[in-house]
Amino acid sequence: ALLISADTITCNNNKLIDDIKQLNTIMAILASKETFNKRFKECRKCEHLFKPTNSCKKCGCFMHLKCRLANVECPIKKWGKEDA
Repeated sequence: ALLISADTITCNNNKLIDDIKQLNTIMAILASKETFNKRFKECRKCEHLFKPTNSCKKCGCFMHLKCRLANVECPIKKWGKEDA
């Protein structure tokens, strides 16, 4: 039989709380799905998108990743930061 001590439960609860805090931090930096879709739609139409890698010739970023971040903007102002 596997015995679980109170120390283990406390440790696991603290780990869970830490994991939830970390997830909340990550979620705060991610743009909404709607924002991502709008941004990437603009990128796909842009003459500066290098289609084989979906990277921007202006900033060098991989746009399928950059478009997912809330607090970034297009280098040529086709889209901006997500509103808080």
